[in-house]
Amino acid sequence: DYRLKPSVADAHFYVRVQDSRFWSDQLDRGDFPESCAHFDQFDLREAYFEAKHLGGTPLGFKVGRQNIFYADKRMLGPGDWGNVGGYWWDAAKLYLDAKPVQVDLFYAKRIISEQTRPNMEHYPYEVAAVYAQIKRLPFKLDAFYILYSDDSGEAKGETRQGDETRHTLGFHVDGATGGWDYRGTVAGQFGERA
Repeated sequence: DYRLKPSVADAHFYVRVQDSRFWSDQLDRGDFPESCAHFDQFDLREAYFEAKHLGGTPLGFKVGRQNIFYADKRMLGPGDWGNVGGYWWDAAKLYLDAKPVQVDLFYAKRIISEQTRPNMEHYPYEVAAVYAQIKRLPFKLDAFYILYSDDSGEAKGETRQGDETRHTLGFHVDGATGGWDYRGTVAGQFGERA
């Protein structure tokens, strides 16, 4: 993590590498498909540049390979299960971080984790989203819209293959009252598949 001098900008470069291998006398690398949750030789996990509060404004951006996660990580999360981890993205994010609200707008393509080659390929879908965190409430309230688009023609429907477009709208709430904690995520989806 390399941070620029504060007098230059509230910005930094971040690079993280990862080597995920397993040792087992009963498993072999060939027992798994090319995209494997258990084995991924030395690879670039994250590499991004982020700048906050550009010119003293509430605007900022983050661009490069990154994990994307919000709130309870149910709708957007890193998927950190298995030995390798689940979801890493090549993405561009713009955000507004003001006192009453923080709004993130991003476009991303998910990385395919390949066992022995550099992870440079993407899944055939794209994700774009708006995620708003409302501040100054007695509880945490987030609202979001996520667009999933796959125009590869490979999405499997009930009777044929085709494209897929999925819209997700929802909110997340997190707070405490009278000695009780509460937390929940509610979301609805609509769209077309094949």
